[in-house]
Amino acid sequence: MFSFTHSVSFWGYYLRKSSLFALVCLVFLFGACPLHAQQGVGVAGCIYIAVVIRKSNRDIFAVEDITSMNIIWMLLFFLSGSAVGSFLNVVADRLPQGKSIVSPPSHCPGCSRELSAWELVPIFSYLWLKGRCRTCNMAIPLRLFLVELGTGVLFAVLFWRYGLGWELALAVLYCCLFLSLLVIDIEHGILPNAIVYGGMVVAFVLAVVVRVVPWMTEIRIESAIVPDLSSAAVGGAVGFGLLLLPALIYPLLTGKEGMGWGDVKLAGLIGLVVGFPLVLLAMFLAIISGGLVAAILLLLKRKGGKDAIAFGPFLAVAAILTLLWGNGVLGALGFS
Repeated sequence: MFSFTHSVSFWGYYLRKSSLFALVCLVFLFGACPLHAQQGVGVAGCIYIAVVIRKSNRDIFAVEDITSMNIIWMLLFFLSGSAVGSFLNVVADRLPQGKSIVSPPSHCPGCSRELSAWELVPIFSYLWLKGRCRTCNMAIPLRLFLVELGTGVLFAVLFWRYGLGWELALAVLYCCLFLSLLVIDIEHGILPNAIVYGGMVVAFVLAVVVRVVPWMTEIRIESAIVPDLSSAAVGGAVGFGLLLLPALIYPLLTGKEGMGWGDVKLAGLIGLVVGFPLVLLAMFLAIISGGLVAAILLLLKRKGGKDAIAFGPFLAVAAILTLLWGNGVLGALGFS
């Protein structure tokens, strides 16, 4: 039980680190600020906290019985993640249309009114407005709320899974990338090259740099976040090749377009990120989940046998799950 004595010890311990804790709170609150221009700062806040205070991580969590601090960190990551989710919504809406993600400020597509600060507070503004514009009563897409909520939960889970450190920073980066691709593919049916190719460059560079830069070598060798260069190269080739074959063969056999090239490139990106053999697990999860959802949609008659179903979202979800628990699953299967 968290007694009064523990409470005094808890606050006394952290008052000695008040400057650090205040800086952490400031970064997160700024990241969660509803102003459009500040929404993306949530990612920077997470990366800053995960990296800069890496050395104090052991001190902060050395008092094992003060578990409430973990809850506070998870709440802060949730708030920051919801702000990042709001920014990802902007990316999903504007990037496929070739629009700037910075300007103009967020506005209602129905009446073109610029949204006020309190209307941009992640999660809460949607609930307060009851999902409608307060001026023209146009419905606000439920997707905006779900992405903000889901990103907040994901950030909290990432902290719970990795703790503070470089792994957390990179996991946040990759998951934001996969989330943006997931939403864009569902909404627009495309996987923008700007995101996919950019992710490939980042994954490849990290696979090279993380093993030679002294202050980055704390990332565990067995981590799914940054595999070694050979593992990343093989993983990228395997992921790309597994979906390249059906993308080439299916049109030859049926005369119809099958696997999209965006999916092929995304599979290659996933392989670069998680490496080999984790890429096989990611592809397995994507194929199984995609097949199950397709079967359910057919049974419910929501889709016909000739209707296309976006595969990118299943790849993105599989990639996130593999980042979180891929090594544990392989270990349980005896492949560690």
